[in-house]
Amino acid sequence: MNRLTAVWLAGCMIASFHNLPAMEPWVQPLDRFSVRLFHQLAEGTENNLVVSPFSVYVALCMLSAGAAGETEAELVQLLGLPAARVERRRVGPTIGQRVASLARSGVTLEVAQRVWVQRSYQLLPEFLGELREGFDAVPASADFETDVEAARREINAWVEARTRQRIRDLIGPGILDRTTRLVLVNAVYFYGWWAQQFSPEHTRPAVFHGLDAGCTGQVQMMEREFAPDEIRYTEGPGWQACEIPYRGRELAMIVLLPSREPGAWRSLQERLESDGLTGVRQRMRPRRVRVFLPRFRIESTVRLDAALTALGAGSMFDPDRANLSRIAGRRDLFVSAVLHKAFVEVVEEGTEAAAATAVVVTLTAAPMEPEEPVVFRADRPFVFVIVDRTTGMSLFWGRVVRTPTPTP
Repeated sequence: MNRLTAVWLAGCMIASFHNLPAMEPWVQPLDRFSVRLFHQLAEGTENNLVVSPFSVYVALCMLSAGAAGETEAELVQLLGLPAARVERRRVGPTIGQRVASLARSGVTLEVAQRVWVQRSYQLLPEFLGELREGFDAVPASADFETDVEAARREINAWVEARTRQRIRDLIGPGILDRTTRLVLVNAVYFYGWWAQQFSPEHTRPAVFHGLDAGCTGQVQMMEREFAPDEIRYTEGPGWQACEIPYRGRELAMIVLLPSREPGAWRSLQERLESDGLTGVRQRMRPRRVRVFLPRFRIESTVRLDAALTALGAGSMFDPDRANLSRIAGRRDLFVSAVLHKAFVEVVEEGTEAAAATAVVVTLTAAPMEPEEPVVFRADRPFVFVIVDRTTGMSLFWGRVVRTPTPTP
């Protein structure tokens, strides 16, 4: 039987701050998915890491529009989507409306979608309709059969341009071939200026104590004392957390800092797994905080097949079990690879971030205010999350466990 390949790409990025409202019904499932995926990937590496679970979530939501049977059930369970397809169709537009609102909040946020389809290859109208209406995915013609490298270069160039050259070569050589029939792309670029910027005059060399003894090194440590109306803070046994707003105060970076005590890193991970990011945010209150945060840059490239299988969505990777029959009307597709790239840079002025996800589908058969500020010194391993404060939607997760790459 012929083998046809469809490649899906989704990208995302963000950052900023605001008051904590009632959670949107789709945010809590995204919160759970984000924590689970981040920790699944973190367990597999000892290095610094940045990922956009939001990007992966959106990509898999799009894939779910073409799924049926066991594959659909697994994706619905993993993503926490409504059981009824008619209700599921509202998730994409709701997320899109919120992203459009964030783009007007004082940060740079650029989001674009496009679908490359092999000439003459027919997709079901219902599937195309869901991509257009739910994710604003615009179709374009491609010729994978006779010039696959030209198609790959075109798609990569589009992603690169939409992420301002931060995500390069998302689709590597050999991923596409003459049997490729579909490539769906979502790319996002973000730059958020801190609402209260760090002064470069206060940035000084400091020692960063890595998770392992051999990971200790020197960083450029930023420093700023925030007033209670400029930041939110909470702490628990063996950890601290603060939420630093970006301009517009709709988005923020949350930094979660375990103590130096043995087992503190594991305890923080277990708390996130049990309560999610929402549980931490609900405890946060205005507080005077003196923040020490290193300048850093992280770039990550990860393959998600094993992680998603471990999280319960394994049938889509199995040619004998996958059911993606709502894409083209035939049960002959399976996912052969899920690729992800992400970038983040944190400096005195703000944060820049970008990400892209590729899903390759192949056809086969309030306390009292203290007089002194609390000190928040991130000179040891920490987790960071870029989050929409209004809805609680998290867009980027990362961790710094080794001396980070210095920024230019």
